[in-house]
Order: sequence, then structure tokens, then C-alpha cells
Amino acid sequence: MRRHASLHILVIVNFLALPCRSYSGEYKVLISHSHGSEIGEETAFEAEVVLKPKANSRDLGQTENIIYEFSWRVTDLEWIRQNQTTHRWNSFRWRWFSEGQKTVFVFVRIIVGTEYNSRNSSKRKQSQSGHTLYYARNHTQITVHGTEEKISASLEAYQNSSQDIDQFIAGTVNLAVIINSPNRYVNLSYDWYFGDGTRLLNSCQSQLSHNFTTVRSCTVKVVIYGFYGGKRCKGVAFKDLQFTANVKAYLVIDCLPGPKLPSDEEKIAINIPARFEVKFKDPFKEVTSVSIDWDFGDGSRERNSSSYVIFHKYQKEREYHVWVTVRVKTRHHKAPKLPLISKNVFVKAPVSLKVQHKNVTKGKPVAFHISCNGSLPVSFRWCVSRLCSKIQGSDCSPSLEHNNSCYLIVNHTFRNSGNFCVSVGVMNGVSNTNTSLILQIPESLHSIKPAQKRSKDKAAKGAIIAIFVICLLIGVIVIVVRKLYYRKREKIEKANFDFRDSDDISLSSLQLFEKPSCFPWCGNRTSCGAECVPLCDHAAGRKLYTL
Repeated sequence: MRRHASLHILVIVNFLALPCRSYSGEYKVLISHSHGSEIGEETAFEAEVVLKPKANSRDLGQTENIIYEFSWRVTDLEWIRQNQTTHRWNSFRWRWFSEGQKTVFVFVRIIVGTEYNSRNSSKRKQSQSGHTLYYARNHTQITVHGTEEKISASLEAYQNSSQDIDQFIAGTVNLAVIINSPNRYVNLSYDWYFGDGTRLLNSCQSQLSHNFTTVRSCTVKVVIYGFYGGKRCKGVAFKDLQFTANVKAYLVIDCLPGPKLPSDEEKIAINIPARFEVKFKDPFKEVTSVSIDWDFGDGSRERNSSSYVIFHKYQKEREYHVWVTVRVKTRHHKAPKLPLISKNVFVKAPVSLKVQHKNVTKGKPVAFHISCNGSLPVSFRWCVSRLCSKIQGSDCSPSLEHNNSCYLIVNHTFRNSGNFCVSVGVMNGVSNTNTSLILQIPESLHSIKPAQKRSKDKAAKGAIIAIFVICLLIGVIVIVVRKLYYRKREKIEKANFDFRDSDDISLSSLQLFEKPSCFPWCGNRTSCGAECVPLCDHAAGRKLYTL
């Protein structure tokens, strides 16, 4: 099969002039084309209007308001006029259904507002008619090629079981290539171009499904390749698709804000207005207005409401069944019929929280009694930190879920003194709450600060010294009193001895010896036997002797 490179043709055009005025030689239009030049393929044409180098810029104006009107024609067909634009370029696409030499014409009508700033005058000048018209045209030729053997085929598209419908709902579309005399060809392959930017090349599938969700209209093209009689064959099939929105309605119910326990059930809080909102999956923004009937299951109803949002409050704890009927109007005349929305809701009591504790002491465990009111199950979370913050982070305990009670006892020991924040939170399926306690942990009673310890040590030393001095004084006083007592006694008891010379001789022969174990103290008679007589030698320093 022959493939032709993209062609770019640049041609200076002949100009048409108005019968009343002639402006030839001022503008020219350039035309080029690219892409396919075979049967079934599209060719893209581009045209651009430019001012010729020798044009009188003074006559055309320095600050102009120019409008361009492009018209296109293919061979002998009718002119196709484009909308007016301020851009000096325009594009045109054409698909070929027959082979041969083709000619494509472009005609441009240029409307120029002639107000400008003259070099000789500051006033604005304007022509009598208020604007000036220019015309330019151009053409290009292209050769369209066919194949040696053409495969005749068509493309069918359908959703569900209905075929050949004009309108499709955005979503999955079933596509099928129908080939005339399919048994005639062998080694068939298909190049799918879905028109939404996706494609599937060199496929063996003549039937497939594609999900259209990004375009409102497109042209699906299938290029078919095969062999017949040893020659390569080719065919092209097209299908134009128009889509309407795949509108789906669903209900969203919101109660108190904040985190809640996950649940498969739809739960809302008692005596608190809940927010009911109807939302749509509407990729093309087709819905323009709504009419909604609400039935909340507790006897309350709302008919033909034009609002997407409504608030309702339940006053009893139990299960309710909500019914919502949604009717919509779209940008198209035929509005989709939406199914009835139904949902079960469970009305529960929100939680409240209370925390109690006894005296807090450093180094000793303290019990925190956490209690709450509300519907079960509940989940507790608590943290101890220096600063009060949200209940999260590494200082927080894991969540503790209670299914049967709303009561928890937490024991904690504060290892350090200072200020601490105890944060406690609880949640159930409809609400959450938390509280924080600021605790000041004092020093232990057994621990004394260094300055206080030093002062107490000094006081203890002073007391010991004072006691020692007092005891010393008491001992001295006792000794003095005893000494005075014995002196007085010696004066009263005088020995009645008759000393002779023989006595002196006998005295020198006396055997004197010390017997300390008999009298430990001078004058102590309690521990002596009958044979011992205490003697006190004042000159010898109160030694005890035994005669």
C-alpha cells in the first residue's frame, strides 16, 4: 500500500476587488495541508492571512480592528462558511470518500476598521462607510489514492440490547465491524481509532467495547486490512456517536463533624439536625434543575423540593428508612429517569465524657477513672504530655474499643515532677469529644533539695556539739560535787592511831600492792569484799590500793 508524505503548499493568491473600490496587492493568504490523502482518511488544511511587504501601511492604519471571514470549498461542492474571527488563521478538515485529483479552495473576506493615528494629525480619520473590505483567495490540489481491492464494511454501535440508536449515554459502547462477504478475505486485522484520543492498532478483534466518558461526540474509525487472491485489501468504516450524560443520583448524610467510629451503617445523632444532600455523577454537567420528594421514615415528608440539601432532626433512638425520589431537568429535551434512592439510618445518642482522679504523687501510680454517656460501642484514647495538644502522636495510647461499657480505669505513674497535660478522648458512631487536665506533680516527700539538706546537716551538727558540751559540763559538775563531798568527809572522820617507833619499823615491812579490780573508782564500796579497804592517795593521783 502506498503511503504519501504530508504536503505543504505555499501559494500567493489572486485578489478580488470590490466593484466600488480596489485594494489589490495588500493581503495574501497562505494555504497548506497535511495528514492523510487516501480514501477514508482526513486531510487537515491550514490558511493564514498575511500583509504583503509592499502594502501601504499608512492606508491600512497603524492601530486597526480587523475581522476575518473564511470560506472553504472542495471541488464542485458548496462553500462552507466559517464564523467571523479576529484571528488571521483558520483550519479545515475533510475526509475523502473517492479517489482522484481534488481541489480545495479558500476565500477570505477581510473587514478593516480604518481609524488610525496619522503622522500629520492627532485626530482620528475614518472612511465614509466606517470600514474597508478586502478579499483574498487561494486553492491547492491533492491526489486521493484508493486501494487495489476495497473491503466494503460498516460499523455498528449499541448499548445493552438496542442497536443503531442516535443517542448514547456516556459510558460503555459496544462496537462491531460488519464486512460484506467476510469469507472472501483472509488474515484480517483492524486499526481502531475511537475519536477520544485513544486507539488500538493491529488488533484481531472485529467486535469490542469501549468506555466513552471524556467526549460528548466523536467519530469512531476502523481501518480494515486483509488479503484476497494474494493481493492486499483495505477498507474503512466510520460511526458518529453523540452522548448524553450518564446521570446518577446518590444520597450523602452528614451529622456532627469530626472523626467517628467506622461502620457499615448510616448513623446520625439524636436531637441534632442532620444534613441530607442529593449529589450527582454528571460528567457533562447536564443537570439544570431538580425536584425531590423526601420521606424520612418518622412521619416527616417534603414534596417537590428544588434544593439539593435539606436538614432533618430525629427525636427517638431507633432505625429509620429514608426514601428519596429525584426528578431532574437536563440541557436536552429528554431527561433521564433516575431510580428511587433508599437508605436505612440508625439514630444514636452522642457521647459525653468525665474524668476523675485522686491525689497525684511523683513516683506513685495514680488511677484515672474515665466514664462517658452515649450509644455503644465507644473508643477511648488518652495521652500524657508536657503540653496540651490533639490526641495523637507517640505519647498516646492505642485506641481502646469498648462494646459493653462506657467506663475505663487508667493507671499511670509520673516519673518526673512539673506540669503535665492528660488528654482523654472518646468517640462513637455519631460523635466525638475530648477533655484535658493540667496536673502539677510535686517533688516526693522523701527527697530534699540540696540547699535544704545542707542547712539541716548544719543544724544537726550544731545540736550534736551542744549536746556534747552540755554533757561535758554535767560531768565536770558531778566530779566537782563528789570531790567536795569526800573532802568534807575526810575532815570529819579522823584516824585514832598511836604511832610508835616499832610501828615505823612494822610499816616499812608492809607489803603494798595495787588491786584495781577490787575498786574501779575511789570511794566505791559496792564491789569490794570484806577484806578490802579503799584508800585514796591524793598525791599519787587517786590510785586505789589494797592493804
